[in-house]
Amino acid sequence: MPIVNGSKTFVHLLEILSRKWSLVVVYLLIDGEKRFSELERSISGVSPKVLTQTLYTLTKYGIVEREVDTSSPIKVRYKLTKKGRELARIVEEIKEWSERWENF
Repeated sequence: MPIVNGSKTFVHLLEILSRKWSLVVVYLLIDGEKRFSELERSISGVSPKVLTQTLYTLTKYGIVEREVDTSSPIKVRYKLTKKGRELARIVEEIKEWSERWENF
């Protein structure tokens, strides 16, 4: 079953989700919305630039929603969309699988 000749959508999704921090961000947003600084503190080794790019990509494809609170000071929060919440179920299963097979 060759993937290349299969669904372009599936291949494109794999390209997005295989980026280093994409699934980690989805996992961190499972419990609800978070500010950029909360996400940054939760991901050891991610640079602000890479986290910004990751959030931009996930927002662009409708997995994450960016909310701006214009009150002073301005606050930006990120949360999963409906599409993101459906993906989060799969991410949780991957996490459980990795815990069962930690020596793979």
